[in-house]
Amino acid sequence: MGIEKYRNKLIGSEEERAVSPVIGVILMVAITVILAAVIAAFVLDLGDNMGEGNVNAGITTDVSDSDREVSISIDSAGDAEEFRLAGDIQQSLSISETGDATSIYLPSEGGSVNIVAVAGDAENTVGNFEWEDGVRADATAEVDEDAGESGEVTVTIDEAGDANSFYIDWDGSDTTNLDVSGGSDTVDLDGDGTGTVVAVDEDTDDDIEDEIESF
Repeated sequence: MGIEKYRNKLIGSEEERAVSPVIGVILMVAITVILAAVIAAFVLDLGDNMGEGNVNAGITTDVSDSDREVSISIDSAGDAEEFRLAGDIQQSLSISETGDATSIYLPSEGGSVNIVAVAGDAENTVGNFEWEDGVRADATAEVDEDAGESGEVTVTIDEAGDANSFYIDWDGSDTTNLDVSGGSDTVDLDGDGTGTVVAVDEDTDDDIEDEIESF
């Protein structure tokens, strides 16, 4: 057996030796492409995350538990395109420009809300507010001391709001339900004392009550 034949057995022929560099080049190219794809995906994802929450705006809120409403004004719209509420109240706001203002009625059950500024896919919490339990309603009580032995009181409901029913609390010891289906009700007074008109929201879990008028 010649030397060339032994050499071919040990290190391969010229055709066989030429295959190894080609495979090596292909593998290197494949690895490079895969690494480039992974790095590109990471960079793009990082860029997207940096955009989230990067919305600047200034908001002022004023909560009135007695009026059961919150006033929201935009001090600086910044780069925000719109604003929305998130939390116990979820809705879009009708204001979007610097100087705009709006008012929203508060539910009877207390809660908290974040004000979110939105610009495209990015958003950021730029304000928040909280409120206590209460019932949005308004009434007027007029006492006629000349009627009957101790007089009588006429309760007129100026705004029913969220209330489903009303009653009078007499000195914290007795109550009288009011029938205000016609807008008002007149009840006799029994002796001297003080009374409080109480509004009740029966649509809440705990029938939230609120004192809305005293006499």
